[in-house]
Amino acid sequence: MAFSLIVSRGCPNYSVNNRIRVKMSLPFAICIVAFLAAGVNGANETTGILTSPGYPDAYTRGTRTTAIELPNPNATVLLQFQKLDLTATGYTSSTFFRIHDGLNTSDRVLNIYSSNEYYTAKDVESTGNKMLIYFSAYHTGAPGSGYYATYSTVDRHDNIILETGSITSPGYPAKNTDAVAIHWTLTQPNSDFVRVEIEDLELNEDSDSLTIRDGPLAGSPILGQLSGVKNQTHHTFLSYRNSTFLRYVSNGLSTGRGFNATFHPGYRYRLTGSASGEVASKNFPSNYSTYLAEEWVINLPAGNMSVLLEFKCFHTDTDDVLTIRDGDSYLSPIIGVYSGNDLPPNILAYNNRLTVSFVSYGGATNKGFYATYRSGRFIFK
Repeated sequence: MAFSLIVSRGCPNYSVNNRIRVKMSLPFAICIVAFLAAGVNGANETTGILTSPGYPDAYTRGTRTTAIELPNPNATVLLQFQKLDLTATGYTSSTFFRIHDGLNTSDRVLNIYSSNEYYTAKDVESTGNKMLIYFSAYHTGAPGSGYYATYSTVDRHDNIILETGSITSPGYPAKNTDAVAIHWTLTQPNSDFVRVEIEDLELNEDSDSLTIRDGPLAGSPILGQLSGVKNQTHHTFLSYRNSTFLRYVSNGLSTGRGFNATFHPGYRYRLTGSASGEVASKNFPSNYSTYLAEEWVINLPAGNMSVLLEFKCFHTDTDDVLTIRDGDSYLSPIIGVYSGNDLPPNILAYNNRLTVSFVSYGGATNKGFYATYRSGRFIFK
């Protein structure tokens, strides 16, 4: 693997093979380091490091414009922050960091961060092979430490709008021998959320990874990150939105077969406004379908009352799982997890909100379950 290191200091216009162009206005001193890594079998990946002047010490006043243009016209740019601290004191403080989807300040703004705020790392991806980064710092008081970010090439980004389908790593099930970074954005056209099922996974722990995010963007919240060999438990990810984002990265030295994932629609039912109701799996009392994902969010009007959930019938395959949470979010505490043919006990929430979710897999199915709920003032024991 060959590397070339380029460092530029103090020049107003600088270009390297059309891959990165930097324009500066004094009093900034340029500190841009770009790496070009030639991957295995001729697969190239362009990466770089961007920092504010003097980082990690306080940045100075002035402006900086960094234009990134990747050699592959079909690639996109992924910008990832390790640190972004634009805090500054002073009554005339005006510092901001703006990212454009192209090479001009008139191009669409992907994100903008302003002064007097501290930000954790946020990923931003362009829609093409160009990105413009504009940093402006004007302040009278003590500034923050500025920014430290990296950029890298995304070789392919597929936008998929389908109810069901599958995605795989390159060459699956044969091992991948290319250094690649691939993104997928999965959007459900007619349902409430996305279910992603990892059917097979064998990735090198030190060189390969698969990241799943809750939303359509590279900076959406992380649902999970996988590497190594899939164990016997299910790897199921349920998004909160109707889209999810996946990123696969490999350095080309993998000895594993990669991954195979399927995606399916998820249905969310919001039960509000009534003090009682019922919850039943799809098609009950007939058998539910494979790869079903359903969620019921019970939010009763009386905030000072609790929810009592009573099961009348329960028959599922032992692999299919019903999860009950004390609250109206998938992040709420779990009360119980049930499967099989034993009737679950009555479930009592500590407030007027309860979330019930059910997922089935690709094996045998059953008639499912039926339960009723009601509000009231119950005695907790």
